[in-house]
This record gives sequence, structure tokens and C-alpha cells, in this order.
Amino acid sequence: MANWGDLNWRFHSSLYAAANRPRCLSIARNIHNNADRYVRLHLFLVKKTKRANEEHREILKLCQKRDVEKACLALEKHIAQAGESSAEYFRERRI
Repeated sequence: MANWGDLNWRFHSSLYAAANRPRCLSIARNIHNNADRYVRLHLFLVKKTKRANEEHREILKLCQKRDVEKACLALEKHIAQAGESSAEYFRERRI
């Protein structure tokens, strides 16, 4: 779990870097730096590392096929589902 943030950033940044937009990559890096602890907390509490790995594989496969539209949709879904499952986890445990 300790390495997850770094590995996650390496995966996502390798995809973003291909766009050759250094300013966008810098913004994404700042977002990652600010969200990393929450992403790791999410994975630790919700225990969805298997799903995250499967989603990463699907995104990579779509990128390899150069299916930009589907890859972007898969990425959006990947990020949204992580947020939704974290919110659901905390709603269910609200005291």
C-alpha cells in the first residue's frame, strides 16, 4: 500500500505525458500530490485494489489500441467510481 501512490502516479503520468502538454501534466501532478493520501486511504478501507488494477489494465489496453475516446471514458469512469465508492463507504459508517 505504501508504494501504491507512486505506482499509480507513474501509470497515469505515463499516459498523460504522451499528450506532450507539460502544463497539464504539472496540474495533474499537483492534483495527484494533494489527493494521494485519500486515494491510498480509499484503497485501504474499501479494499478495491483488484478493481483498480483491472481498470488500469483496461485503460492501458484501450490506449494501446489508440482508442482515445474509449480510453478517456474508461479513465473518467475509473476516477468517478473511486470517488463514489469512498463516499458510499463513509456514508454507511457515519456516526
